[in-house]
Amino acid sequence: MADDRKTSSFASNERFSILLNVGISVVALLAILVMLNFLSWRHHRSVEWSNSGRQRLSPVTVGMLRTLTNDVKVTLFFDDNPNDSVHNLCAALVKEYAEASPRIRLTMVNFTRDPAAAKSLRATYSLPAQQDKNLVIFEANGRSRVVFETELSDYDLSKVMKGESQEVKRIGFKGEMIFSSAILNVSESFQPKACFIRGHGEHDPTASDQVGYSELADLLRNKNFRLEQTLLTGDNEIPADCNLLIIAGPTKIFFASEVEKVERYLAAGGRLLLAFNEGSVGFRTGLERLLTSYGVAVGNNIVSDPENENRGNLILKVFMAHPITAPLQGSGMYLARPRSIGRLNMPNGPESPKVDLLASTGAQGITKSEQRNGVPVPNPALDKEGNIPVLAVAEKGGIRGVSSDKGATRMVIAGDSYFLSNAMIDSAGNRDFASLAVNWLLDRNLLLGGIGPRPIREYSILVGPAQMVRTQVLLLVVLPCAVLGLGVIVWLRRRS
Repeated sequence: MADDRKTSSFASNERFSILLNVGISVVALLAILVMLNFLSWRHHRSVEWSNSGRQRLSPVTVGMLRTLTNDVKVTLFFDDNPNDSVHNLCAALVKEYAEASPRIRLTMVNFTRDPAAAKSLRATYSLPAQQDKNLVIFEANGRSRVVFETELSDYDLSKVMKGESQEVKRIGFKGEMIFSSAILNVSESFQPKACFIRGHGEHDPTASDQVGYSELADLLRNKNFRLEQTLLTGDNEIPADCNLLIIAGPTKIFFASEVEKVERYLAAGGRLLLAFNEGSVGFRTGLERLLTSYGVAVGNNIVSDPENENRGNLILKVFMAHPITAPLQGSGMYLARPRSIGRLNMPNGPESPKVDLLASTGAQGITKSEQRNGVPVPNPALDKEGNIPVLAVAEKGGIRGVSSDKGATRMVIAGDSYFLSNAMIDSAGNRDFASLAVNWLLDRNLLLGGIGPRPIREYSILVGPAQMVRTQVLLLVVLPCAVLGLGVIVWLRRRS
């Protein structure tokens, strides 16, 4: 009897000791986990193991984030669709921004699961109904920039342009390039001003028809520009605070006094985006003479390229080395019957203008300097064949290629203006060219280089009919039977 009590007491003490040890071990383990989480939060480090996983931010973006002095609110407005690769790329990228800078305040809104928040967001930012989802919103200093899903990808249009296929293939993700631009635009305190010259048949920046420039105007607003329409009649001068002058497709003559006003603006370090079109062939607008003093020759002709045309539009594929066109290498642009833009022989010197050609036709390009009944026709005495340039830039003053001080002039000259109209700006690389040209004109070098599209890798598994049958047998018959057989074996051993 005494032995039974002794054994029972010993067993109780042993069980209590075991429970105490387990409890202490669990508490110690939880304490270790809490400390590890605290240390990982205070000293965060991320390691990339996967070749196809997330990529780190470029040094250009990291440097820009370090200069932020105000908070930037970033709202990811997507449906959490695990099969949506753009959403996954955006979500991973905005998290990289938030990890890189404490100034980035990240919010995620699922418009399917949280309709109330979605409705509030649409009202706050006046989002149109057809574009109320799959977007990223950047906000700071009372300004906002909305980036839509359709802006975030590069597409391979080569087969579509050749008529070989109707499939548009996505080949690159431009998230970092566009997100960094948006953050810079909303966070910078300076708001530049763009002035559209009117009164000579130019494109209307407020018109939403096919030949209007409302899409380009929206692009400039997204770059934090203030917009103004300017007339050069009477005593009107180009505003002193005009940071970018745009003359888009004039079809009437500029009076000598108006040309002088443009000359004075440029001489003071002005920045000009000038686009001609076929409507000014056959006469001189007055701006052609102005450009000769900067080493630029505007041809009184129409350029065509039989090997690189589609539905009457010229397809540009030949791009020269320049910060504007470097990101466009391997892509294309559409122009509508442009005039040629060439380079004059100018004396070399520190004060001489510098002209760079940006793009040209293919080797079969040709100029047509005469028109019969409104149709351009060749003139062997005047026309040229070969690679005909249609886009150029000119610089005068300052250090070439370096951010220019006040007094340095920059110009982008295009032989066509319709390529930036509402009907064509979203064709191939036209919108990208407009954005890059504006960045170069205003010395926004951060947004020109160092941040390129991230390539999208696609993997294909080719399975023949016989291999498909074997795979189906393996997945639908062999594996389920193997699991069932293993269960039967375990059951028989337990009964034995």
